[in-house]
Formats: sequence, C-alpha cells, structure tokens
Amino acid sequence: MRGDVAHRWTQTQEAIMAMKALWTTDVAEYHGRYYDFPPVRSFPKPAQKPHPPIILGSITSRRVFRTSAGTMASIATEWARLSRR
Repeated sequence: MRGDVAHRWTQTQEAIMAMKALWTTDVAEYHGRYYDFPPVRSFPKPAQKPHPPIILGSITSRRVFRTSAGTMASIATEWARLSRR
C-alpha cells in the first residue's frame, strides 16, 4: 500500500473490495480512491468460494470484524485478556 497513514483503514477496505472483485468475477473492474483498474481477467481463481477468508490483525478496532472473517490478536491484546482472568 502507498503508506497513507491517515487513511490506512479506508485503503485497507478498498484493497479488500478490489481483491474480492478479482476473485469472484471473470472480468473485474474497480475504480476507487486508492486502486483503479480497467476490466481485467485474473486467474487462477481461489479454490475457496466465494473467496478465501480474510484475516486481519488488529489491537482494538471493531471495524475489522465488519470487514474480515476474523482477526489475529496481538500479543498485547492477548496478554490484557488473560490478565483480566
């Protein structure tokens, strides 16, 4: 990614939408703020349908759950969770 720290979350979401378009359609086209491509073909397609699960790392963001199939917890998050027991 281009390193736009102020907009990294919107850039990540857009990257996921562009990848899903490539994975799920024979001819994909995407026009966004960060990613822009004309109608293209992308092969091979993923074996998992409609696409592979998308796993994102996050410390506290609830936005991740709306975008991905799951998260990878950070060590700090796990340590905080375990220390509350």
